[in-house]
Amino acid sequence: ELTILAKICEMLPGCAPYQLFDLVVGTSTGAIVGAAIALCKKNIDEALTLYKQFPAKVFKKKMVTNVNVLKVAYLLMGGKHLYRI
Repeated sequence: ELTILAKICEMLPGCAPYQLFDLVVGTSTGAIVGAAIALCKKNIDEALTLYKQFPAKVFKKKMVTNVNVLKVAYLLMGGKHLYRI
C-alpha cells in the first residue's frame, strides 16, 4: 500500500499523501499507516519507518486490546496530545 501511494505521490509533485484522500481506514498495521498519514501528516518515508517500528512495540499479543490502540495513538502523537495511559 505504501509503494502504491509513493507512486501516486510521484505523479503529483507537491501534494502530500494526506491531501489525496477524504477518508483513510485500515486494520492492524494498516491502521498505523493510515493514522500516520491522515492524522499526523507524515510523508511516505516517515510512515514506512513507523510501519517497521510500531508493530513490534504494540502488537505483542495475539489479541489487540483497546490499551494497544491507545498505545499506538500515544506513540503516533509523540505523547503530546494524550494524557497518561
